[in-house]
Amino acid sequence: MNKKIIGFGSPLIDYLVRENVEFVQKHSLVKNGMTLVNADTVNALINSVTAPAVVPGGSAANTICGLARMGIPSAFCGKIGKDPAADVLKTAYDRLGITQRFLTSDSTPTGKVLSIITPDSERTFATFLGSALELSENEITEELFKGCTHVYIEGYLIANPPLIVKIAQTAKKLGLTTAIDLASFNIILEHKNAFSDILKKFIDYVFTNEEEAQALTGETNPQKILDILIESCELAVLKLGKQGSMIRTKKEKITVPITPVKAVDTTGAGDLYAAGFLSGYLNGKDLKTCGTYGSITSKYVVQQYGAFMDDAAWKRILQECADAGKK
Repeated sequence: MNKKIIGFGSPLIDYLVRENVEFVQKHSLVKNGMTLVNADTVNALINSVTAPAVVPGGSAANTICGLARMGIPSAFCGKIGKDPAADVLKTAYDRLGITQRFLTSDSTPTGKVLSIITPDSERTFATFLGSALELSENEITEELFKGCTHVYIEGYLIANPPLIVKIAQTAKKLGLTTAIDLASFNIILEHKNAFSDILKKFIDYVFTNEEEAQALTGETNPQKILDILIESCELAVLKLGKQGSMIRTKKEKITVPITPVKAVDTTGAGDLYAAGFLSGYLNGKDLKTCGTYGSITSKYVVQQYGAFMDDAAWKRILQECADAGKK
């Protein structure tokens, strides 16, 4: 398979903790969304909770790690600091065989996120982007895309419109297919016009959940949402949580159910769905199989805390996907 995918996003360290909704409200965070905070605030929040789990994170980074686990040649580009957190990321990526195209900040630390899992199993993020925020359009060169055939863009990068446009423009110029995940509903509400413009001009594949899609399209009916999205893209994937997912191309409409499981944390569910789906898509699988792969990867990740799954979980995922691919 002469295909390789590169992800562009924010390389982060996740601090995972279980807290109640009152904690979210007390600190004026957006429930089920992402709130940008400064270094002092995120450090104070992390210091206020008990024994958080610490794992590699970042939306596109989660997807790329998942794709590497699924056997897809993968690369990642983002900006990190010169600190122990950066070393944690490099070590994790080395282990997964991910080509590292990190850019480095001399003065700003690697970004970190407090990921708060509330009793409803949903996640709320307090995010300090750190050095990731310093990635600029001037640093996006064609050399970063070398050897790649596909690009996966983290929707959170919309906070820097010139950057996300430069990534998408360069990919299009080089003839690479480009996918994007729509990040978070509150981010879309802040950048709705920019998202719509980018989808129409540059994006081939779009991944979104219900809240994000409703924020972007103004529609609540899944079929109408997909009708709007497919006007801009070749492929639209709408994740519906417990109702599975709906997949739309110009010619096909597919609904894929999920196997009900007890979710303890939805962190990374969408990121790992995209990893599973794209692993099938890049291997030429039919849409239903691709959706099934996505359902399998997301099913496993919601049964644990955080998006970074261990070898045992991935062994089960790969076997289940292999079995599904034979049907």
